[in-house]
Amino acid sequence: YGAVTTVVFQLIMPDAVVKKDFFEMFLPVSKELYWYFTAYTALFFIMPLLNAAIRECKEKQLKQMLIIILVVFVFYDNMTRKFGMEAGYTCLWLILLYLIGAIMKKCRIGEKIKPIPAFLGILALVVVSWLWRLYGREIKILGVGVNAKTLVAYTSPTIVFAAMLYIIGFSKISFPRWSEKVIAFMAKGAFAVYLLNNQRFIWKYVMDKNFEFLANKPVWVLVGVVLGFAVFFVVAAILIDHVRMFLFRILGINTVVRKLSDGIEKGLEKVKG
Repeated sequence: YGAVTTVVFQLIMPDAVVKKDFFEMFLPVSKELYWYFTAYTALFFIMPLLNAAIRECKEKQLKQMLIIILVVFVFYDNMTRKFGMEAGYTCLWLILLYLIGAIMKKCRIGEKIKPIPAFLGILALVVVSWLWRLYGREIKILGVGVNAKTLVAYTSPTIVFAAMLYIIGFSKISFPRWSEKVIAFMAKGAFAVYLLNNQRFIWKYVMDKNFEFLANKPVWVLVGVVLGFAVFFVVAAILIDHVRMFLFRILGINTVVRKLSDGIEKGLEKVKG
């Protein structure tokens, strides 16, 4: 995506692209072009160890671990910034979220909460977050405090608990059989939405500051245009990714990658042996 997008912008906006852009697009992790992709790559390598730890821990230990994560890394660090969470833009934060999700699954956290209370809880947490964002003030006592942006950070307690309630709420919903194929189709291309949205040229020349004119429009126009564009962008990105999947399939790229992966795995097995 980075390479193709760079070529496209080279054709339509030559002055926007320099030679190093082509080089950097093939090194997304080293050049940290997509923070989430970079953080997830690091998480990917230690997933087997995290999974083993979760399997071996007893339910009581896991619940204690969950409490520690929430108290130390969600509440305390969100107000003090002492443990390097950087508002959630780090590998460490993804590791903690991975552990939260795994603990919720194994310990059946929220098993008794029904969908409607879960979604009402989400609504309340979002309202609190944005009211504080709009009207909150900086408060600091003995090095611990909050400011107007505290509750809208990825590490915010309100955002984390809302995310947990999303997992609980949607896990209780039974979708119609016909919708399962639609959901599966959309889910396969979901990561492409993130990649395209955060591709440097798309972000700079399509997203950033191009909707400022809506600030002077009626609320219904602002909401309509923003939501309409968001839906269009998501659907377009997913369709583009399905074209990419088709091309990878007919070109045999998936087969090559699978064989390479199997070879690496066998090599690691030999080293362990």
